[in-house]
Amino acid sequence: MLRETKPLLFQQLADKRVAVDGHFKLTGERSYAFEVGAHETQYALTIDPTLLYSTFLGGSAGNNVYAQNNEVAAGIAADASRRW
Repeated sequence: MLRETKPLLFQQLADKRVAVDGHFKLTGERSYAFEVGAHETQYALTIDPTLLYSTFLGGSAGNNVYAQNNEVAAGIAADASRRW
């Protein structure tokens, strides 16, 4: 599972950071892109997606049918103060 907050998009124009409107756009069942609003195309655009939550369960020990040391998940903890 992967959860991210709305990405931060901006351009550095002279001595000023200028916010640019934008968001994630789902492009498939497991893929997404960034939809970007109006901005100065001649200047670099920074897109900073902020990871909110991620998990990975699995590994290589259970892939071998002859392995004696299968991996086992005993529990998962998450910070209850965050609302997703």
